[in-house]
Amino acid sequence: MQPALRSITWWLLALPLAVHAQEMPGLDLSAPPKGKPNAAAPDASKKAGAEPGTPLEKAVGVPGEADAALEDRVKAVQRKGFIKQGRLQLEAFVAPGVNDAFYEKLGVGGMVGYNLRDNLALALRGTYYYPVTTQYVRQGEIAFQSQLLSSELYGTAMLDGIWSPVYGKFAWLGRSIVHFDAYLLAGGGVAWSATSEAPRNEGPHVAADLGAGIRFYPNSFLCLDLGAVATFYADQASTVAPSSIQRVVSVTLGLSFFLPTGFEYYYP
Repeated sequence: MQPALRSITWWLLALPLAVHAQEMPGLDLSAPPKGKPNAAAPDASKKAGAEPGTPLEKAVGVPGEADAALEDRVKAVQRKGFIKQGRLQLEAFVAPGVNDAFYEKLGVGGMVGYNLRDNLALALRGTYYYPVTTQYVRQGEIAFQSQLLSSELYGTAMLDGIWSPVYGKFAWLGRSIVHFDAYLLAGGGVAWSATSEAPRNEGPHVAADLGAGIRFYPNSFLCLDLGAVATFYADQASTVAPSSIQRVVSVTLGLSFFLPTGFEYYYP
């Protein structure tokens, strides 16, 4: 009897608590909390302002970023530090031959050029060659059991066109800026050899040359020239041998002066 009364008593006490729990509202997770904006929804004002409108804004970004983007993309082009157009160039050079192991040639000469444009010039070059017989001639004659035939080149006179497609500058020892350009030259003229004089008296031979080099400009009127020139001409070294195309390759080391010594900069 007592266990039954105890059970009825617990049921009577728990009934009001159950009814009160059913009246309490539950949590609705489907709606966002009141008073807090929805983080997932984009800000309409920001979206409207971030949309690029003009072609410039589409290329460099939205307003406000245009100045920074243009500053990064547009670079200032510095003007050239040495101008040759309209100036006369006088050069003295040495030109040792490098392609003949038996009869070496040491050339000395000069050049007078006029710069039609800053990257184009016409030049008259003249070179006189001193033949130098090396110790290998005797060894070659013994090895081949005959005389070595060689064309004795005395001098050349050439009219060349000089084109300078490359221009640049570099820092020398971190203190001064030295300007330079690279050039190509080609032209034609005449060459004198041993057969041009007595007893054969054949006169000058038709010649052509082709070369390339680089020039450095330490100041407004001085130029250091380093290049290589190949000269071609037809000659018959001996009457018993057929005529052939002779080739002389020389390394040129020159020093040039420009007149007038100063120049006025122009924008090409």
